[in-house]
Amino acid sequence: MAGYTNAEYVDMLKVLGACNDSARAAECLYRETFPNRHRHPDHKTIQNVETRVVETGCIAPKCFLYAGRPRSLTWRQEEQLLQDVGKNPTTSTCLLSRIMRHAQFSVHRCLRRYKLYPYHLQPVQMLHPGDNLLRVNFCTWALRKIQRYLEFFLNVLFTDEAHFNQ
Repeated sequence: MAGYTNAEYVDMLKVLGACNDSARAAECLYRETFPNRHRHPDHKTIQNVETRVVETGCIAPKCFLYAGRPRSLTWRQEEQLLQDVGKNPTTSTCLLSRIMRHAQFSVHRCLRRYKLYPYHLQPVQMLHPGDNLLRVNFCTWALRKIQRYLEFFLNVLFTDEAHFNQ
């Protein structure tokens, strides 16, 4: 579909309207109406133009409309970002990037420049007064196991997981 001019897209829509929204009939009528054009669209192209205009309000293909988010932040945008983070430190970098219409990487880079790092709160269990005794009991048990069998802990799996999900 790329490669047509805006005028050609408009002609496609005019022909489609003249054919009562029948894309196949519009394909034939377009060939008859514009025989000297170097390329004639098929019915799918005509349907896609209509769909694009209805959905986006634009006649040009998306690749010509939007080339992505800007790559770096201006100093004003950095100030705004820091103010937003100051107001709500729990906000996500994904949300900030959408609000500012910049790449998430740019938001991360700016935050790191000011020694701010995104994080997720991890709930942990609280220590209770009786926990110290349980810890001592575990250590005593472990020492007895090692005295009986020196390679006991070679058969134990240790992980660095802070929490588990089922």
